[in-house]
This record gives sequence, C-alpha cells and structure tokens, in this order.
Amino acid sequence: MRAERDDTEAMLDSVLLLCLWSRVQAQQSEHRSNSEQPYVGDRLKLAKLAFLATYDLFITNTRAINLSFKRDWWGPFTKELNTNWRQLERAGLMVEEEMFTVTDEGSELAQSFFAEVLDTNENSNIAQTLDFVASEYGPLDTDPLLREIYSKRCSTLSHSRLRPISRIPRGEVFTAPLAAEEAISSLAVPEDWMETLTIVLSPGALRAIQEGLEDARAGRFAELAHSR
Repeated sequence: MRAERDDTEAMLDSVLLLCLWSRVQAQQSEHRSNSEQPYVGDRLKLAKLAFLATYDLFITNTRAINLSFKRDWWGPFTKELNTNWRQLERAGLMVEEEMFTVTDEGSELAQSFFAEVLDTNENSNIAQTLDFVASEYGPLDTDPLLREIYSKRCSTLSHSRLRPISRIPRGEVFTAPLAAEEAISSLAVPEDWMETLTIVLSPGALRAIQEGLEDARAGRFAELAHSR
C-alpha cells in the first residue's frame, strides 16, 4: 500500500465517485416532485457514501477508488475528496450550492462510463459495489446515514478485528491506495476513455491540445506564405 494516490488515480477516482453520486441523485429524483431541484446531498453525505464504496472495494483487494480514509471527529474522513470536488466542479460536472448536484453533463458522462466501462465482466465487482452503496445508503439523509456509519463494523490497517466505527480511535486508517501487485482485481479503462477523461477533467491538457492545434495551423500558414 502507498500513502498517496497519483494524478491518474485521482482522475479515475473522480469519475467513479461521479458515477456513484449520479446514481444516488437519479434514485432520489424518482421520489421527488418534478418541481424540486435534483441534488445528491451535502458534503458530509457525499463523503460518507464515498467511504462506504472505497472501504468495500478495499477489503476485497479491488484497486479502484484510491482514497485514504482515517477515523476523525465525524467518522471516516479524507481531505483528498476536496481535489475530486474541485475537479468535477471545474469541469462543469457537479455544482455545489447548499447541496451538491450532478449536472446534466455530469449525469451523461457517468451513465456512459458506467455502461461502457463498468458494466463489463472485468469491472463487475466495481459496478456492483457502486450500485449497492447507491441503493442501500443513497436514500438516507445525512443524520441517518451517519448513524449507519458509526454502527458499521470495520477493520483498520493497524487492527484486523472488526469494531463499530464509533469505537475506533481517531487517527486509525481504514483505506489506502493499493499497489498493482497487492490487488486481486483492478479497474480496467480502455485507452480511448482515458483520453476522454484526461481532456474533460484536466483543463490543462485541453489547453495544451488547443495550443498545439493553433501552433500547427500557424506553422502551416507560415509555410504557405513562404512558398508563395
């Protein structure tokens, strides 16, 4: 296990969490009136849903969501989620007002990624985990979800014995990024999807592509002018 994830893992975490939160929002929208603005929940709820998915994948040695969660005042916590939220908001895939909402563009990306990448034999465990967390815990408001979290029995990196989270001391670590050799299975993403995610979630990469195209056009124009 490693202490921190790399930039590629952070990007993949963003799209997996978007898939999770998008499914939660879609389920909740079915039970709200058409006039209500769709939303997932507040930061605390989104963080706890992220923990449940991360922990369930981690204990099955599935290398997918690479967040490092530790026990803190409000239960499992990681500051790394701030990076994912910023990335998704900057890309226009989520917005945060009082609550987080997955935008139409975010929902479309999440549905396509789930159907084309996760809903496959090699990624079936990841898809099933996201679906389970979304359906089992997604409908809960923050307070009931917190009660479920505190009563959940978990192990930590330093203690393999299962204990209710409410009894685990602050500072103990629940999850960490798995190395490839430690994993029984890993998220498999086709190359074309990796390129798409890099462009969508990394504005710097898109700018570099645009600048490269502009330089290429400028170079062609210069060659034409010189030839004349």
